Amino acid sequence: MNFLLIKIPRNNEYTYEQCLALISGLVSKENKKSFIPFIKSSKNNYSLNILSIKQMIYFVVGTEKENITHLKNQILAQYSKADLVEMENFGEFGDIDYEVVDVAELNLSSKKYLPIKTMVSFQDVDPISSILSGMSRSPDPAALFWLQIIISPAGKGWQKSAAARINSINNSEIKSQGMQTESSMIQEKLKYHGFKSNIRIITKSNIDTKSILNAFSIFSEPGGNSFKLKYPNFLTKRKLINAVKNHENYGTTNLLNTLELATIWHLPSGTINIPNIKWGKRLQLDAPEDLPIATENTTDEEKRDTTYIGKVDFKNNKHIFGIKSKDRLRHVYIVGKTGTGKSSFIDNMAIEDIRKGHGVAVLDPHGDAITHIMDYIPKNRINDVCYFNPADTEYEYPLNILEVENENQKELVVSGIIAIFYKLYHDSWGPRLEHILRNVLFTLVYSENQTLPDIVKILHDKKYRQKVLEQIDDPQIHQFWNKEFDSMTEKFMNEAISPILNKVGQFATSPIIRRIISHPKSKVKISELMDNKKIFLVDLSQGKIGEDNATLLGSMLITQIQIAAMNRAFQNEEDRVPFYLYVDE
Repeated sequence: MNFLLIKIPRNNEYTYEQCLALISGLVSKENKKSFIPFIKSSKNNYSLNILSIKQMIYFVVGTEKENITHLKNQILAQYSKADLVEMENFGEFGDIDYEVVDVAELNLSSKKYLPIKTMVSFQDVDPISSILSGMSRSPDPAALFWLQIIISPAGKGWQKSAAARINSINNSEIKSQGMQTESSMIQEKLKYHGFKSNIRIITKSNIDTKSILNAFSIFSEPGGNSFKLKYPNFLTKRKLINAVKNHENYGTTNLLNTLELATIWHLPSGTINIPNIKWGKRLQLDAPEDLPIATENTTDEEKRDTTYIGKVDFKNNKHIFGIKSKDRLRHVYIVGKTGTGKSSFIDNMAIEDIRKGHGVAVLDPHGDAITHIMDYIPKNRINDVCYFNPADTEYEYPLNILEVENENQKELVVSGIIAIFYKLYHDSWGPRLEHILRNVLFTLVYSENQTLPDIVKILHDKKYRQKVLEQIDDPQIHQFWNKEFDSMTEKFMNEAISPILNKVGQFATSPIIRRIISHPKSKVKISELMDNKKIFLVDLSQGKIGEDNATLLGSMLITQIQIAAMNRAFQNEEDRVPFYLYVDE
């Protein structure tokens, strides 16, 4: 038997009427299948459960595997906002030790054609609240309270006996008020389809089943029917427990119609104030009509043009869906709290791009993603991998962010570095600091073989500064140094450059960073990686190199990738090779 855990939003406005229609739909299914009505089978069984385990209350239904799709459709037809979780066995809620549970049957106390009290007779009270209240009362985390109802559509035998009783009353010479009331009750019960029902109560951890009977006393109908507890004897207890475990018919069979079943078992509305019900937290919506999905008719070209990222499951319609390449050009921003799968999502997208032969860059501030991705790189792409790990002291990766390939990149480089330092030090940022730093950076990019640590040198060493200025023809830069900077008093100059020296010096003195940024020539050109569809894996584990160092290197690399991408403006659009950048938080 397969099972469905049903979760609905807490603020729902559902009533018992949805459950009434749901159970009635099960009758229509069995009517279609019953071409040999005299053969009885557990395939006709449905299991309705309310389970309180580990101080959480679950609503679960079950049926045989061939009926599960029909059951799903019936549930979603009535509870459109329901979240269904399919389970292959009941043990997914945790191990239930059937050796130590107490079990009892709940049976009708009178003739089966007499009704219990139904929702029609209740005014502003939902009777299921008394059951749920009893379930949530135990403070013991190991407590178990399980209401199990096994149902299957009944034949017409009960209707014949009910009709015979009505005829007997009608033919009686003396009709008391009680007899007339009984006749009316029977006629009301005959209005709905009947189900053979086995009702069990399973408990553990000092829960008195007799106290549970009090919760079901609310269904007692004066002049009609009520429930009574029946305990198995020593010989039958094992069989009853096996029937409970396997969700099978066994023991005394009751006759309840759809209205009576919907009164005893229905999903709770938002008016029920029970704290530990497993409510649904997701609002499910239908997928857009133009969502790229994988079907049997999807061509190989369409598959190559789509990055498949997940599965949509709405009202029993399951499809693998993805993002088209043209849509990815608009970028993807992934938001979610810790542990929801953001990093795994990034990993899977990057791995699929690698398998399709695309160029990929992954910047990982933790290091785990890089290790995971490397395990999935195909053999034919191993030589395409460029692995950057600044914590590896045995291998150098020179990276000069001031290096430019053409004149058009110089202003982009300066703007990018300013943005990096502003991101790192925006709390202590000021217009004077930015003005001086911008002119320093322009001076360095307009001369040859300069690196980021040279910011300190050009501010401190006047002779070096003059040597650099000899390579530059820009009059604006000369005016800044000769007219503005040199005219500062020593005290004012120290105050002006100290914030810059403090910020740049922090990285220039770090052995890890200095080893990378002190070389005038970068070992690898980002533009070549992008144009040749290479795999650029960057391990910026903060636990190995520190948070500040990881932030600086990550920002520098992103800036270089951005500059290389913007430099493609000089290429025709059809000549631009796609390259995908993944940046984890």
